[in-house]
Parts: sequence; structure tokens; C-alpha cells
Amino acid sequence: YGLAGEPFALKVAVMDRLGNAQPGWKGSLEVEGQSHTLGPQDGGWHDFELSLDAPGVYRVEVDAGELGAQTSNPIVVTAEAPDRQLYWGDIHVHHGHSTPDGAGGQVNDNHTYARDVIGLQVVSESMKLPPIEIEGEELWEYLQEDCVSASAEDYLVLLGFEWMGNLVGENQGHHNLYFDACEVELTTHEELGELAAEDGVYSWMEALEQATGVRSVAVPHATIYTGFNWADRDDTLRSAVEIYSEWGNSVDAEQPGGVQDALSKGFRLGFIAASDNHDGWMGNPFSEKSARSGLAAFWAPELSRAAIWESLQGKHTYGTTGSRILLDIELSDRRGSVREGELAVAEAPTLRWTAHGTDTISRVRVLAVDQTQAGAALELVRLEPGELDTEGSLALSDWTGQDLAVWVALAQDDGEQAWSTPIYLTQDCAQGGADISGLCGSDSAEPDDTGPATHDSEDSGPRSRCDEGCGGSGSALLLLPGLLLARRRR
Repeated sequence: YGLAGEPFALKVAVMDRLGNAQPGWKGSLEVEGQSHTLGPQDGGWHDFELSLDAPGVYRVEVDAGELGAQTSNPIVVTAEAPDRQLYWGDIHVHHGHSTPDGAGGQVNDNHTYARDVIGLQVVSESMKLPPIEIEGEELWEYLQEDCVSASAEDYLVLLGFEWMGNLVGENQGHHNLYFDACEVELTTHEELGELAAEDGVYSWMEALEQATGVRSVAVPHATIYTGFNWADRDDTLRSAVEIYSEWGNSVDAEQPGGVQDALSKGFRLGFIAASDNHDGWMGNPFSEKSARSGLAAFWAPELSRAAIWESLQGKHTYGTTGSRILLDIELSDRRGSVREGELAVAEAPTLRWTAHGTDTISRVRVLAVDQTQAGAALELVRLEPGELDTEGSLALSDWTGQDLAVWVALAQDDGEQAWSTPIYLTQDCAQGGADISGLCGSDSAEPDDTGPATHDSEDSGPRSRCDEGCGGSGSALLLLPGLLLARRRR
């Protein structure tokens, strides 16, 4: 997403079929009348500076000589600056590669790859807690330092670790914890205990904030593969779920442990995707299992630590199987509108969506789960656009007697997929939320976010404390055979 007439960088990277950079490739790249011959100093990639003068949706052609012509990700240009930007990240990767810097320290090659080759803006090397991680204390110190030193104006490193709940109790699931700061004392699986125990994960997270001011989010992942806990709900501390990674798809699974199962139990969760790579390459299009690696999309007003953490905790996210599909949804009624992750009190709202694909969009589905009873998702509509760009709307008046989670899922001809975070819908004013229909006698349609937390605490909605950041702007990216093309605003 960019502003008409404002310069931006289009990243072009030459890669092999497994996503490895090709610094030895010698050839000329041509974009919009500009030409650059890659040399050893380029590392297999180059940023072209471009400007697009008129609003619209663009896909820029790149001529790579013997590799042929390729097109970039979709680039949405607007006449006025948008109120939020889209940032791409892979925040579930386990540390892999580093090399000596010649001065007694190390260079984290994972960041070089994610930032310079892949063009990500948000990353995290979420190490597994001791005793699983070898030399965990040393690695944690390194990652805390990295969280500060590797972050820059256009690149944010989040601090996080993985808690494997099955090591401490039955039916706990695996969760990654992410923090809004770069300094957190390391704990262990045993010290954390079970998720909602008296001295468990939730209690540890609350105590951490009370003692240090550091906020955290617990994100379950691979829930149908590694275990799950849908008994202990807290929509503030556990506000997002990883729906896709190299493990596979958890959101479309109609079985216990799937995300639909969680939604049917009342959870209000944001969706993200990740690679879960164990070789360190953040954003690699293919994991070490040769599976598609997922990516998380973060909607935020800026690229700062506080803004990205609020995006994750506030559910302003979505997930893809790795391509940079642009997907935006909104629910509106006569008194206002809400976006992904928000709770609306509504009578006869309309859901609207816009999508810009990296390949032809073959299928769009609007799905809904009744949050008050067990059951698979209902398919409210299925469309087959057969176009690169699509938009649509659906009146939801026939379904508003229920508490619903409603989201949009799309698929492309090349097999890539994207899933929006649900919008949550009720007619019960006691649940809070944005009164977009005027049912509750309020004068405001401001969202009240997450709804009730049920692990012995009341939900206070998103919390804000940290003002540490590294301001920046948005981007998009597309992997194509032989070339990686990214667009990053400056």
C-alpha cells in the first residue's frame, strides 16, 4: 500500500526453487526503464526505487533476461495516506545460522536473509524453553541483544519463546509467547507449569506485567498436530492463534483441536501464519519439510514495537501460506463499522471484502461459526472470481440472531491461500463491542475488542504501555520461479 507520487523500493531477488538466494547469479534486471546488473556485492538482490503517480492496483513487470519476465506483488496506490499499513512477518522460527563478525561477536545470517533477500518487516526467533533448547541461557541472552541491535527503521525483531505444554500436563498444547520489550528473564517449562494453573502460564504473564510492565501474548500453534487446550480461555492473554505453518492447516480442519473447534467454544482469536522453520531461515518460501511456509500480515499505523504488539494482541492480523496476498475485510451497519478481530453488536450488517492476488484468485468463501454450540463452519457464500483482483459483499441479516465468528478464506490457482481474522458478531449488548446498529442506546460505535476472559480474571481489552519502537512503513512481496519480488515503501 502506497501513496501516489511517493517513492518506494521494489525488491528483486534471484532465488532457487527452495528459496535460497543466488549471490553468484550474473545478469541484468530491468524495471520501468531502470537497469541493474547484479554483482557479487549485491548478494543476489537489488532494490529499485519507483514511483506511481495515479491511484490504482499495479503489478510491475521485471525483465530478468534468461530467467524471463516476471511480475511483482500487487501494489495498491491511494490518493490519500491510509490510516494503517500492512507489514509482513514470520514470527515462529527457531534460531539457525550465525557467522563470526571478525570482532569477537556474531552476525545473525537469519536476519540478513529475512530483511535483505525476503523483505520481511517483522520477525522472531522463538527459541524453545529449557531444557529442550541446548545452551538455552546463552541463546536467550543473544536473542535479547538481537531484539535491540537488529531492529531498524524498516525491520522489527520481536522477543519470544516456545512453551511446549505437553511436557508439563495433558491437553495443554504448544504456545509461543511474544513480548513488547527486549528484556525478559528466561523461565523453563517446569517453572511455567500448565496454562491456567495457579502458578501457570497465564499467572506468569500477569505477574511479569505487574512486576516489570512487560506485556505478552500467548499464541497456540499446530493445534490439531501437537495438542490443544480449549478449556481455559483468556482472549486478552491468548488473543491469536497460528492457523498455518509447515505442520499444515488448522483453520479448515473440522475436528477437535482445530480452530473451528475453538471458535465454537466462544474463543475470539486473531489469525496468523508462520513457517515454524527449525533451520533459522525466516520467511523461506519452503520449510525444511519442503512444505509451504506461512506468513503473518500485521495491520498497524506504523512499524513500531508498540504498534505491532497491539496489532497481534488486538487481532488486526491475517495469515497466508506464504504469498503476499492482500486481503481486507470490514463489517458495517447504519451506525458504523468494524474490522477484523473486533466485536460488533449488530442487527443487519453487511460484510465487505477486497482481495488482490499474487495469482488468479480461484475461490472466495465466507465462513461462519456459531460460537454458542459445537459444529463445523457454515459456508455462507462461495465464489469463483477467476481474476487477480476481487471484491464483494454479503448481507448477514439472516444470521445475526447468533453469536458468530465470520471470516473470508480465499485460494489461488497456484495453490496459495489466505484467511482473514474473523469479525465477531452478537446482538447481546452486555458483551460490549461496537454498537454499529444502535441496538444498545449508545452514542458511539467504538469497538470494545475481545469480550470476556474466563481464566479467573475480567477482560480489560487491549493494554498499552510500551512506547519503544522503530518507526517504518509497509510492504508486499511475491515469490515467483527464479525471482523474489518485494515492494517496500520508504
